[in-house]
Amino acid sequence: MTEETNPAVEALNDEDLGYSDEDLRGTTVESTDVQESEPEPEVEEAQASDDKEERGIPPGLFAETRKQNAELKNEIARLRNDYLSQVQELRAERQQAKQPEVKVPDKDEDPLAYMQYQNEQLQNQLNQMQQQQSALRQQEDQQKQYQQVVQSIAQQENQFKQGQPDYEDALKHYRDVNLKRLTALGFDQATAQSQMLQQEFNEALLALQYGQNPAEYIYNTAKTFGYKTQKTSEAEKKLDSMEKGKKAQSLGPSGMPDVDELLDMDDATFHEFEAAMKDLGFH
Repeated sequence: MTEETNPAVEALNDEDLGYSDEDLRGTTVESTDVQESEPEPEVEEAQASDDKEERGIPPGLFAETRKQNAELKNEIARLRNDYLSQVQELRAERQQAKQPEVKVPDKDEDPLAYMQYQNEQLQNQLNQMQQQQSALRQQEDQQKQYQQVVQSIAQQENQFKQGQPDYEDALKHYRDVNLKRLTALGFDQATAQSQMLQQEFNEALLALQYGQNPAEYIYNTAKTFGYKTQKTSEAEKKLDSMEKGKKAQSLGPSGMPDVDELLDMDDATFHEFEAAMKDLGFH
């Protein structure tokens, strides 16, 4: 049986390419970085600028030319690297095409060699089957571990929710913040949703590894994101009400100055009065 080869590959030899194995091994072309020289003193710059203007050269033209020159050199280096990479691939393909075909021993002429050949083929098939079974077992083990982690997270989440009724609200706030962050990075809605859930799982897994309840970790993280419990909101309302009461008392015994007092106030005091009235809900 004859082996088909790529004509383009067969026609390509070391002389045509101009590179040997030793030349190509580990060969890369470094990009040329052009560093601008440090600025000259102001006097020299002014003198150089005057010289260029006298010769009819616009200021900044040399700097722009140097920049273009550096970009062209970097592009040439990139093209050379691409070319060498393609050459190496073609050489590898040609070497593979040159590998001799395994000849099957004749069963009648050399029965022993034929049996050895059959044994080698069977052994190769057995090795492939064992590798496939090993990969399948590894995948099944990983899936079992994943399911165990998911069940553990769900159990601890249910336990935490019993003592923290607003956990779902905190979880929603936690997800909303992460979703907004991902969309702000440029992810579309579907990708951001997927990334957000994956991030949530990773953080829950990290909490498990450090002996924390994943639900409690997410709840506390939501509070750092600005989530406020119902108790906290009520306490803030009480404090705000007390603060307004103090401001009302500071306005006078009756809580409101009379017209003469308002007219006698200086501008600073009157502005404070206006601000206090707005805080109390008077606009």
